[in-house]
Amino acid sequence: MATSFNNIGLVYEKKGDLENALVQHQKALEIRTRVFGSDHLDVATSYMGLGNLYESLDKYEDALEMHSKSLDIKTRILGGDNHPDVAVSIKNIGIVYHDKGDSAAATEMYTMAYHIFLKVLGPHHPETHVLKPFVPSVPGIVAGGVPETGKRDGH
Repeated sequence: MATSFNNIGLVYEKKGDLENALVQHQKALEIRTRVFGSDHLDVATSYMGLGNLYESLDKYEDALEMHSKSLDIKTRILGGDNHPDVAVSIKNIGIVYHDKGDSAAATEMYTMAYHIFLKVLGPHHPETHVLKPFVPSVPGIVAGGVPETGKRDGH
């Protein structure tokens, strides 16, 4: 049932009806939390989807809250810096910070995500490569902006 609400939310998103998409994703989160408890990767995925929606609605504080909840769950279940899904959540937080105009916080998040991707996936993986230009400690590049995809992961 939660997957159905999630999928309906994705359809609303594609149609540009973000308010109805939000309602559907909230229903999916409620069901997933009731069925799995609050500490489950499906719940983390719902939080991430809600974070992406709130960001699209320019509700940055709500987006940060949802992405932070997703990150907390993933960190507990998957490990702090040993899984690419943790890095994806950190990158998503960085994108929200960038969109709200906090380039210092965005760069910090991109740097954290980059180092996890580098460690876990290696230097040639697309996720590592996408973040490389936004990390000031990588020689020969300038930090700032949004990763070239301009998109968040999580749907």
